Amino acid sequence: MAFVQLPRYPPFDTRSDGIAVRWTKWVSRLKNNLFVAYDITNEARKKALLLTYAGPDLNDIVEALGDESPFDKLVSDLNEHFNPKVNKEIQRYQAVIPRFDKIFAEFGIPDELKTDNGPPFNGIDFKTYLEHMGIKHRKITPCWPQANAETERFMRTIKKTIKAAQVEHKNWKQEMFKFLLVYRTTKHSSTGLAPPNVLFNRVVKNKLPAAPIQTDPINTCIRCNDAAAKAKMKHYADCKSYIIIKRSDIQIGESVLVKQSDKTKPTTPYEPIPYVVSNKKESMITAKRHNKSITRNSSFFKKSPRPPTFEEEEREMAETESDPQPEELESAAEPEPDSSAVPAVPAPIPHQLSRPRRTRKMPERFKDFSMKR
Repeated sequence: MAFVQLPRYPPFDTRSDGIAVRWTKWVSRLKNNLFVAYDITNEARKKALLLTYAGPDLNDIVEALGDESPFDKLVSDLNEHFNPKVNKEIQRYQAVIPRFDKIFAEFGIPDELKTDNGPPFNGIDFKTYLEHMGIKHRKITPCWPQANAETERFMRTIKKTIKAAQVEHKNWKQEMFKFLLVYRTTKHSSTGLAPPNVLFNRVVKNKLPAAPIQTDPINTCIRCNDAAAKAKMKHYADCKSYIIIKRSDIQIGESVLVKQSDKTKPTTPYEPIPYVVSNKKESMITAKRHNKSITRNSSFFKKSPRPPTFEEEEREMAETESDPQPEELESAAEPEPDSSAVPAVPAPIPHQLSRPRRTRKMPERFKDFSMKR
């Protein structure tokens, strides 16, 4: 029987500060330096080595927890034990407040909020939040479902939906939304109306066929006011001096030029090769060129004085089918030198002055002297 000499490893100190962070690092190093290095995969051996290396203080904590679970569950329980309880409550509070903000933004702020006074609803931060929002906190009896029977009964229905989706091997989240659509569009047995009819004052359509419902007078008034406001805004925009309303006279079959989206200094405002209009719907125009089709507003087009020629179409088809690669472009731009050819000597470029030449003459005081060289 072969014996393996295990390396020495420092025990875990449970009396120093920052115990949660130190515990996480200690377990991570133990896994990498011992379990991975010696290929230890048995859960029972991992747990035994953990308790052996951790020291007597950690063994006392494990005995106090009464944990007989395997290695991974033991590490998870010790993580929860070493993490401060205050941080957990703060994390729960920070997670639940954005959800309340979302609900209040959709349905408004209620007058009263009913909870079982459990965490995180029993903290001072949550109490301050409700006071800031002007909500009365009503605390019901904990661990007594009869005090909150409506919610508890609805949770039973949700659990049943989730279990049915798991048995059928379906996505339970997607099935939950299908169930909510059916539930919300079903008339309530007590009120005789569906929840959206009472909450939103409108009928929500579902997959079941139904007869058309008469329009509510309030909805008719809202639609009339909305149409009048939009007509007023349109009239105000049409009266602007910089807006010229003109119907496009481009017809199907005509040749047009299209504005270029990427403009640079050497490019023209319109593409040089024209298109042919294939379809027109009000101000939306569709034009084609060879096997390319674009749809734009009529302001992007202007009539072309000539249709596209056969040579232009052939050139475009060749460019689209065989797009040269960068290596091909470099080889085409830099031809190989011919050793047999005589190198041409470039002619000298005459020097040109940037300003006119002045007239040179001898000064008057030297006219009596001979200044020849």
